[in-house]
Amino acid sequence: MNNSPQRIRARAIRQGQDGGFTFIEVVIALAVMASAAGIIIGMQGAALRRTVRDSNAQQAMLATRRVMASIEAMDPKNFTIQNQDNQPIATILQNLGITQSADRGDTGPMSAMTASLVVEDWPIPLLQGEAVMKRVILRVVWGPGLDEALEVLYLLPDLTSPQ
Repeated sequence: MNNSPQRIRARAIRQGQDGGFTFIEVVIALAVMASAAGIIIGMQGAALRRTVRDSNAQQAMLATRRVMASIEAMDPKNFTIQNQDNQPIATILQNLGITQSADRGDTGPMSAMTASLVVEDWPIPLLQGEAVMKRVILRVVWGPGLDEALEVLYLLPDLTSPQ
């Protein structure tokens, strides 16, 4: 008996087994591939959103550091900062004497950021209510979400009040 590949193939065709895929197998394979492609595309979109969010958070942190560094550099005996509410971050930086670099312009991520700066006296209870500290609260917001804001609390000695 000769079992050549041609004979095996001819016998399978006669028995109705031609070795191809059925229509339902092809449909199932396409459905699996389509769902896998959808999952991969969704993961790419989520990664892109996280990248943008993290970049904005980094820019907000850098802006906050610039504001706080300029406050630290001020003469503590002539410490006068006005409260500013929901101002563009560039305006707060400008009011503190910091200018934006020319290469960034108004198109960078900082242009969409707003900030609130609050400076208030902060008494220490054991010192009979004297305001010996200043509390600086800086809140930078770059989007509508709860995780799209950064708040920094900073305490400074109040050297402007008589001791």
